[in-house]
Amino acid sequence: MKIAFALLHVFVSISLSSGVDEVRYLQFHYEAEVVARYGRTRITSVVRNDVNESQQLHFDLKLPDTAFISAFSMQIGERSFYGIAKKKLEALQEFNNRSAMGENVGLVQQIRSDTFRVSMNTAVNATSTFTLEYEELLRREQSVYRKTLTINPGTVVDDLSAMIRVKEPEGFTSYSTSGFASIDVVSENEIVCRYVATVVDQTSVSVTGLSMDMLCEYDVVHSVDGAGNFAVNGGYFAQFFSPVISSSNTLRISLVLVIDVSGSMQGTKISQARDSLVALLNQLHDDDYVAIVTFETTVSRWRSTLVRVQNFRNEAISFARSLVANGGTNLDGGLQAGITILKDRVIESYVRLLVLLTDGEPTSGITNNVEIIDRAIDATFGTGISVNCISVNCISFGFDADFEFLQDLALTNFGIAKRIAVDANAAEELTGFLREIASPALAEVEVIFPVGSVEELTAVQFPFLFSGSEIVVAGKFTESSPDNIMVQVTGRGLDSNVTYNSSVSTVTDTAVSGSVPSTERLRAYLEIKNLLDEKRVAEINGENASSIEEKALELSLSYNFVTELTSLIVVEESSNMTVSDNGDDGRTDNEDACPNCARPATYYNPSCPNCGAPVLNSQNSCSGIGGTTSILMVSFIAILC
Repeated sequence: MKIAFALLHVFVSISLSSGVDEVRYLQFHYEAEVVARYGRTRITSVVRNDVNESQQLHFDLKLPDTAFISAFSMQIGERSFYGIAKKKLEALQEFNNRSAMGENVGLVQQIRSDTFRVSMNTAVNATSTFTLEYEELLRREQSVYRKTLTINPGTVVDDLSAMIRVKEPEGFTSYSTSGFASIDVVSENEIVCRYVATVVDQTSVSVTGLSMDMLCEYDVVHSVDGAGNFAVNGGYFAQFFSPVISSSNTLRISLVLVIDVSGSMQGTKISQARDSLVALLNQLHDDDYVAIVTFETTVSRWRSTLVRVQNFRNEAISFARSLVANGGTNLDGGLQAGITILKDRVIESYVRLLVLLTDGEPTSGITNNVEIIDRAIDATFGTGISVNCISVNCISFGFDADFEFLQDLALTNFGIAKRIAVDANAAEELTGFLREIASPALAEVEVIFPVGSVEELTAVQFPFLFSGSEIVVAGKFTESSPDNIMVQVTGRGLDSNVTYNSSVSTVTDTAVSGSVPSTERLRAYLEIKNLLDEKRVAEINGENASSIEEKALELSLSYNFVTELTSLIVVEESSNMTVSDNGDDGRTDNEDACPNCARPATYYNPSCPNCGAPVLNSQNSCSGIGGTTSILMVSFIAILC
């Protein structure tokens, strides 16, 4: 067991508040179910307004950067409201039209920040229920999967509970939960983490209620020498590739650490950065190569070239321990110096990695983000996925850095971007991420299927597989596919090229503890994220991305996902169709509205027999309702009479 507390920006946080004491918070339930790494989380809040006037409530939500909102509903008194995904501009137009007609309507959309807010009036002397669902693929990092619920209702709640149910077909090798929660082992394939807080429990912590994270952390049995584990359902499949490779057999690296030592890094930040760098330098293999660049207003190099760790480890550690913070932020200068060091000494078969750590935006040298990215792309030659690839990885230390810029910088240079909160656990999280990046297990990874056996494939080529992580590929078996196919994964290992093979049944569905994996939705989720990344890269390179955007939009609408291209138009159950400019809602007399999602029958999503909503439980019933590489923010505006 372990207690894990993290800042709220990383995971889901909902907070309700009002201007009067007569609004009672009757219930706050957090429920998550993960089946074969794919998680659905439902958050339900019930409030009661006991006075003879409407009261203003604020519903705040913060999402992990891997999540897509897929459903939102409100039950206010006897009136029901449901969210339907539409193209962003169309949803806004419908919202404006309905507002002008005096209707009750809401809008859920993604903007640049990380907060979801619902502002509304509660009906007089009525109970109101708000339900939101989001979906995410759990990422394997440092050899574990983590599902976190942030419990932060913003007040004391009569009925407060949280549950994380995990079902994995391979079985578990480890599992743990937060110290205040319980964990039940239902079977070798299912665990349930639970927490229930009474009013006394909550007030004993704070008179304003709880604010803490409930964590479920686990790992599964992985294929040692095959092409991974597979989940199959209804012709769709997901492949999870994470071969067991010892630390002594990971690839050797040429690593340049580019560290921000500007004045804003003073105090805790620079201290935690020093500790993390020392831990990383102690971990590197003797025959790895390393260099360190620091930047503030000016740029400094510990050494002008890459040096072998075995000969300079102690000197590098001494330099890391001596770092002090002062001056401006010449990020471009530091980045270019690091890339130059990697280019000047190419060591055959070594993976070339650059890790940039910064806590702020550029203030010295070149400060235009677009120009910095263009210069980085030019400097790395746009090498593509190959042995010569330079991977630029970015760490946003705190919330003052432009994380979207760092994501774009990493995305266009085969890297990873991560935001780390500056708190008591920052050094541990930073060290863990640095260690993972510095331990590539395979390079130039490709997943190969027999010709004609699969379609609708997500990405199948990857520059690296880092130790303790996982590659996920999803797709659909073709009608002509044989009952069994041989799937192959190739890559470059420490001493030679390697190949992994597995025979996969195309007709046998995966079942685990009475549930089946949502492989179709997982495939759509992955494909949308891949398309949005492709769109962003094309835009950065000045290319036409309209066809990519069209594909991502179509998928987002089909699966009711809120992305940068779509919004949820939240309408009352009795008024579920689009309002055109002339006021006509576009429905015909023979179209029946779904009782759950308020769509006409022609809009039904086959994911659910009733309304197309994701099914949270294992029964054949609707969940009752029903984002991008960046953290979502969704805003809701409602006119409630």
